Amino acid sequence: MNISPEYIEYDVAEKALLQIQDGPERRKARAALHKNNCVTKYRAPDDRSIRSLSEGKLFFSTALGYNDPHDTLMYVSFPNLFGSIQGTLSHYMPTYGEKQRDKTAYNYLSSVLYEGLSKERKEQYLKSFLSHIGEDADAAIKRLHDNVPGICFSNDCLSPLMWAHYADKHRGFALLYDRKELETAPCFYESGEQVFSHRKLYDVEYKTTRPDGTEFIEEYLLNQYLKETNARYRFLHGANPIDSPEEHPFSQSKLREIILTKSDEWSYEHESRLLFRPVIIEPDRKKRYLSIKPRAIILGAQMEENKKTKLSIIAKELGSTLYEAWIDNQIRDYKVVFQEVM
Repeated sequence: MNISPEYIEYDVAEKALLQIQDGPERRKARAALHKNNCVTKYRAPDDRSIRSLSEGKLFFSTALGYNDPHDTLMYVSFPNLFGSIQGTLSHYMPTYGEKQRDKTAYNYLSSVLYEGLSKERKEQYLKSFLSHIGEDADAAIKRLHDNVPGICFSNDCLSPLMWAHYADKHRGFALLYDRKELETAPCFYESGEQVFSHRKLYDVEYKTTRPDGTEFIEEYLLNQYLKETNARYRFLHGANPIDSPEEHPFSQSKLREIILTKSDEWSYEHESRLLFRPVIIEPDRKKRYLSIKPRAIILGAQMEENKKTKLSIIAKELGSTLYEAWIDNQIRDYKVVFQEVM
């Protein structure tokens, strides 16, 4: 797990900076403040990235756009899933039903399974019902994988690997965004409509195995089946619509575990991820973005001069501190260093 540094309030920091004589030491202290309070978004120097920066837009994406196919992809034991659901339907329906806030759907489903049917008909009904579970589970896994919006950041703005992988071999740039501002900045749909949702920045955990989502998918599917049965029953019987059954109690914690767990082979990224609270699943995939300016911009060590000029102008317009990275041949270790552009 990444351990985020303790945040330093800017009014306190500014007073402290004024105590340092203007010059290299103050610039060094300001750089340390940016590294402490900010997370980093690495960018290739393409027109789209530069345009989004100049417009002060930071877009959300889903796992479909991530470079790790395992990202946000849970593990599900299908034999355990089938056995557990069959056991629930066959033996534990009364106990399960007691957990439901709305008993209408449960009562209807229970009556179909247990009242007025022969043993053979019950077995036939269960077999038909279970035959769809595998397909439905695959669809649920894909739905969760493809439709949870988030923004990925690194807690290391000087990682040579990150500059190589995400900033076009050091030819791109890095944006330093304040951690608190990411959680409070205005959010909009691409249409311009504002999105009023809470957000939180979470550290990613790195493990050797994927999160086990078997129990999660079981509860998710049963919840969906009850929702569908509730709606169908009320339509057929002319009853007034009521709220759907509540989401199962560990949906949010399990969702966050699934979304925030990656293979330990990616640990060099020191990643944090901005998610909505509660975590949302949006099949419509409406584009959302934050209206936010980076506190600082770092130019890559291999960036072309014309791009440097363009980014320097944008940094001035945004009021962002501008830094330049370089490879220092006078130090022996493999480090990227940077300094403020005057």
